[in-house]
Amino acid sequence: MRSDPWQPGAEPLVGETATRQCLLCGGECFTDLHVPNGVVMRRCEGCGLYVNATPEHVTGNPDFYAAAYHEHHYGGSDRRKQRTSVCLMRQIEALVSRRGRILDIGCSLGHFLAAAAQRGWDAWGVDVSADMVRHCQEQGLQARSGGLGSLPFPEGYFDVIHARHVLEHDIEVFGSLAEMRRALADHGLLFVVTPDAGCPKVRRRGAGYVKFWKPDHMVCFTRSTLTEAMRRAGFAEVRTPPAAGLWVDGPGGAVQHLIWWLSDAVPDALGQGKTLRTVWRKA
Repeated sequence: MRSDPWQPGAEPLVGETATRQCLLCGGECFTDLHVPNGVVMRRCEGCGLYVNATPEHVTGNPDFYAAAYHEHHYGGSDRRKQRTSVCLMRQIEALVSRRGRILDIGCSLGHFLAAAAQRGWDAWGVDVSADMVRHCQEQGLQARSGGLGSLPFPEGYFDVIHARHVLEHDIEVFGSLAEMRRALADHGLLFVVTPDAGCPKVRRRGAGYVKFWKPDHMVCFTRSTLTEAMRRAGFAEVRTPPAAGLWVDGPGGAVQHLIWWLSDAVPDALGQGKTLRTVWRKA
């Protein structure tokens, strides 16, 4: 792994070279994973980072993340998504001293944003989809147009930033992390959730796991490669206690929260979990 962290404001652009030279370790030895859906994921043999060698699936198509995309991936089962969002907020509140400003990057249909606002947070969302921004605003939620590399907020504005399944959508990982760091207060926490290419289930099923290798995922991390990227971006990991947030809402919410936590913890323990859930602070 490269040991020198890049300096804020001088983040290297990697989109043009990522499929020829690993953006993390600088390696030039790759193995291609040919997925039946037409995607080619290129794995660095040095560190294990995957990059999408067929980004034309997304680039050049400005409507890719329009309303139909969000309805397909996040529509339906609103009650379940609302419960999940409440549990995520309990977890966050267990790790902070007060409710403050929170940003949801990739706010989509607004489930998480609504849960945060209802719990007394000054909740903001951003999304690259104008359809989703308008959808959230029509619900009375605070949403703006913006992407990972351009958050329309002042420096240090947020106490918490929630980036769930968004980091993998931009090949310019360093620029995205730098922008999150800029918008995060010095005491703030960054919650990152991203697919885990290193989990046993994914490794076992390989290229045939079409549901995992998606055409709009430009980069796919393992735990070690995500840790390295975050370290170089100026973040330190925050260890979270098991079932964090269990008692935030008292006994009334404990059972629901425990069931939600076990739904992730059990698959992870059995090697079936496909997601990295991490918390970070400024180093």
